[in-house]
Amino acid sequence: MSGRNSSRGEESDEDSSASSLFSYDFDGEEDCGSHGVAAVYVAVGSGSKIDAEASMDALMWALGNAAEPVRRRSSSSSVVVILVHVFPKIKFVPSPLGMIPISKVNQEQKDNHKTHERNQRMQFLQKFLDVCSASKVKADTLLIESDTEAKAILDLIHICNIRKLVLGTPKANLRKMKWKKGKSTAKEIVKNAPEFCDIKIICEGKEVAMEEQMMTESSSSSERATLDDNQKPVHAGIIQSQNDYFRWMYHLRLRRHYLPINLLQSYHHRMTYSAMGSRQRICLLMCCLAIWVQSNGSEAQLIYNTIVQSGVDKGAVCLDGSPPAYVLDRGSGDGANNWLVYVQGGGWCINNTNYDTPDNTLETCEHRATGDLGSSIAMKPFEFNHSVYGNESSMSYFYNWNRVILKYCDGASFVGDADQPDPVTKLYYRGARIFGVLVRDLMEKGLKDAQNVLLAGGSAGGIGVMAHCDRFRDLFPQNVRVKCHIDSSIFLHVKDPERAKFFEGLFGNIVGLHKPEKALPAECISKMGALSCFYPQNLAKYVKTPLFILNSAQDSFQVRHIFSEELYAQVKDHMVSDKKR
Repeated sequence: MSGRNSSRGEESDEDSSASSLFSYDFDGEEDCGSHGVAAVYVAVGSGSKIDAEASMDALMWALGNAAEPVRRRSSSSSVVVILVHVFPKIKFVPSPLGMIPISKVNQEQKDNHKTHERNQRMQFLQKFLDVCSASKVKADTLLIESDTEAKAILDLIHICNIRKLVLGTPKANLRKMKWKKGKSTAKEIVKNAPEFCDIKIICEGKEVAMEEQMMTESSSSSERATLDDNQKPVHAGIIQSQNDYFRWMYHLRLRRHYLPINLLQSYHHRMTYSAMGSRQRICLLMCCLAIWVQSNGSEAQLIYNTIVQSGVDKGAVCLDGSPPAYVLDRGSGDGANNWLVYVQGGGWCINNTNYDTPDNTLETCEHRATGDLGSSIAMKPFEFNHSVYGNESSMSYFYNWNRVILKYCDGASFVGDADQPDPVTKLYYRGARIFGVLVRDLMEKGLKDAQNVLLAGGSAGGIGVMAHCDRFRDLFPQNVRVKCHIDSSIFLHVKDPERAKFFEGLFGNIVGLHKPEKALPAECISKMGALSCFYPQNLAKYVKTPLFILNSAQDSFQVRHIFSEELYAQVKDHMVSDKKR
């Protein structure tokens, strides 16, 4: 939709009272966004991070239960998701002299400020649109200016004749719904909505039975139809098979503030607080405080994925054909021009079940394509709260750098470049193209202006770092400091024939399937061939850019797959005895 200022929105400038008059994208029924196709409306809150997470839960539930994604199909979706975003009325406009009432500025200033506000709102909604795009579901937006979110949405239901509405609510708000006098936006909407509108309340990815949560006289909620007009849930094949991971997608929960309260409530069932002795009270309160402090010790930062849709046109796609993605956390202060680009690891995939491991470090590509290491549709957000990604100077040297995670979804350390999809599985092996597309996109986001850059990677991601390190360095002027680092990425090619079998078979399968020849150093390929060059101990010799290597002498993966059974048992016993000491 194009941004417009409706006449009704402008008339409301003088009115400082709460209202549900619309502005920007909404001019009436013709702008409801459905465009003649089935529409599912999803409310996107504008409050805290918890509200945003609840809205993302609602969207993910809607995509998995009410829309019809068409991944791996050529036809377009017959369902459109409308993101409804209600935000407070604009009453003041900033100026060098301070905030000025909007009624006191001229029309040009009003339009400029509203355009700026709209752009900010659309930027906020972009991550929701990206999720729809990755799911191959059409999406549109409605921006509504109102001080009363519930009333605005209720008005919209009548004007747009909304039949399907999905609302997200934080877990804390469920308690308000249980109280007869408790107030919440979701409760007010459900209580006052017309019966023709089927409303679903979603909390942490699950539908909430509103008739059990609300103590109201209304019985209409228990009589509502299902989301499907024909009483059958709509599930496209791929969504039906992946319904489970759609439920936990984007569900990294931050429950820090609930734990002490819940602990007190559960204890209350066994002993009334007033009946406790003083020592018991102190003990209980100290336990709650300790748990709360531990939970709140370092505030986690949840960053959503940036989906690079342009990668599809360049053939840079994940195993399942979905666009690639990265996570970007902007730097600040003296780290604003420094970048840490981390290449995510996570084992490999081949079309051979002989190498499958219980933790899916090694698995078939068909299996991997259904999860977050093979599809951007299933990727979860990232929490910058540990290791090199810590948010405190005492925790990480890179705490205020621009920090990037290149999300791993190709199954071969970002080096595969098979021209054609797999003729049997229809999967794509395009890791090298993914690396190039993601880096180019980051260059446009400010990486090209960096002063210091560290390209790093762990485990399988470290192989990708070594393969791309020199070409990555060549993207920058010589006065920019660029270095590379790998962590736990040395997978040895030992001389003993018996102990060499595992990696020779595994890496041979990877090279044959993913075709990494173009990504590996040409000099190495000419001298040793692709298989030998895939071994990190050989690949590292051809990296000219400074490379820092961190690897454990007792790396568990290599101990398990390279050492003899006797030596493996000795190392394992030694590590256990060390822990006991």
